[in-house]
Amino acid sequence: MKKRLILTISLFLVSLALVGCNSNQTSNNSTKAENSSLRAENASLKSKESNETRKEKYSNEDYALMAYLKLQGQTPDELNSNKNNMNWKQDGNKFTIDFGAHSTMMMVTDKQVQVTYDKTTNNGMGQGNGHKVYSKQELADEFGNQKNTLKEIINTAKENNNNSTSNNVEGGCRM
Repeated sequence: MKKRLILTISLFLVSLALVGCNSNQTSNNSTKAENSSLRAENASLKSKESNETRKEKYSNEDYALMAYLKLQGQTPDELNSNKNNMNWKQDGNKFTIDFGAHSTMMMVTDKQVQVTYDKTTNNGMGQGNGHKVYSKQELADEFGNQKNTLKEIINTAKENNNNSTSNNVEGGCRM
């Protein structure tokens, strides 16, 4: 009888130990799953914040200028050296750039920039309209790290337009 009692108690203790180990393992697996889920959620939030920041980072003016640069195959630094000769006009979400002759028009929409320009002929003169469309993401990826130079170009062009308008008004009224 004593042997049976000892054997029963031993089996009970072994069973209890196994149940305890199994619940710890289940608890550990559950904790690992929770941690993995939290890491995935955190990464998703960071990605969303990054995309929202990117969208808010650039103005329509920035996107219009980036589209112009892409069309021309220029860098912001190259255009910056000629910014004093640039005419910049804005009408809502439509922007026009010219250097005294043919103009290029950029229309900024939610996700893209549509560019209308004069196609060049064999002798170099523009004839007819060309049309290209660039996504905002594409433009931001290519020119986004040069935001300060873009702002400098836009500010100078606006300033030049204001000075030009003032000079035309003053000069046109004299007798």
